Amino acid sequence: MEIPEGMRVISSDRIEISLNRLFYSHEGGLNIPIKPFDIITVSEADRFYVLGGVRQASSFPLPSKDQVTILQAVAMAGGLTPTASKGGARIIRTKEDGSRFEIPIQLGQIIKGQSADMKLLANDIVYINDSTTKAAVRRGLETVLQTASGVTVYRGW
Repeated sequence: MEIPEGMRVISSDRIEISLNRLFYSHEGGLNIPIKPFDIITVSEADRFYVLGGVRQASSFPLPSKDQVTILQAVAMAGGLTPTASKGGARIIRTKEDGSRFEIPIQLGQIIKGQSADMKLLANDIVYINDSTTKAAVRRGLETVLQTASGVTVYRGW
């Protein structure tokens, strides 16, 4: 019997089937009958992470069929915060040996369509810096508005 692509025999009583191939290739040989007492194990989906200057930093499942881009990842994290630095973003990627390296990304240019929107891999971390200048200006403006409001209420205008 020929083993179809997407299936791997692990032992005489165990096989591994690629769900991607099963769902999207329409390969009939992967759709095997299930018998009583068979045990089916489905591994956890791969994930990617979005951290830093986003509204909801979190990990997200990496869909098996479609790939996720940087802009989609930022959207899934609720978008950028007002103090996010579009120029200070990077992808932190893990090599097969476990070491990590960084890929700088120009998020502002990607948003404007002036740079390619990269696809993420399993375990990628999208990190977006917060701009200390933007944060300081924002805090300063908030302080001015609060002070002006306080003076207005105090004087009874």
